[in-house]
Amino acid sequence: MNNIIMKFLLLILLMQITMIDCCMKNVVNENLEEDIDYTQYENNIVSDNDDYEIYSVLLNGYYDEENSGIIVIDEITACLGEDYYEFFHLKETINSFIEENGINDSSLFNNFYVANLISYRLLNRFSVTDSIFLLTLKDCKKLGKQHFWKNFHKKYSKKHRWNSLFDLSRVGFNDDRTYALVYCSWGCDTMAGAGFISLFVKKEGKWYWIADKVIWET
Repeated sequence: MNNIIMKFLLLILLMQITMIDCCMKNVVNENLEEDIDYTQYENNIVSDNDDYEIYSVLLNGYYDEENSGIIVIDEITACLGEDYYEFFHLKETINSFIEENGINDSSLFNNFYVANLISYRLLNRFSVTDSIFLLTLKDCKKLGKQHFWKNFHKKYSKKHRWNSLFDLSRVGFNDDRTYALVYCSWGCDTMAGAGFISLFVKKEGKWYWIADKVIWET
């Protein structure tokens, strides 16, 4: 039992330490003269209209008039290759959340899992009330590692409000494409942020938010 508790605490700690988004994990060399290699993403681009409709519903729900402005999103999606423990070892929690909302369809989590085995590149096809800025790998390199958040807020935050950097997963659908599941995390400093799972349902051709489940927060 003690080993299980220690493993769980270690998992939470790892999730908090690694919360700085996917693009930061891909930046190994800060030499700005070195070209960014996008070869791996040439065929891995999020192009499904349903994905962007769901992302837009999610982001519009998060941002209200008081928080309106620019929404900064990591151009590269979160994936199991980088956050394996964050996804797979929370399978029971996520499936319980799905069932609590009256959905008994194992294909929803299974398809979500498969969709996020690798990273994809996002396009600016969001329909939101705020301006969208996709943070590229080159943008991350320019911000640097040592003072990433300081430089981030200097460039993207307003005078009286810190902005957040969002990290989105691919959307997972059940086989009938009537329900959807997506992971989203946000951060505004090294130890300030949260990650959550959101459920959506499709009614009369439109996607609607059902509920959120916070997975971790600092």
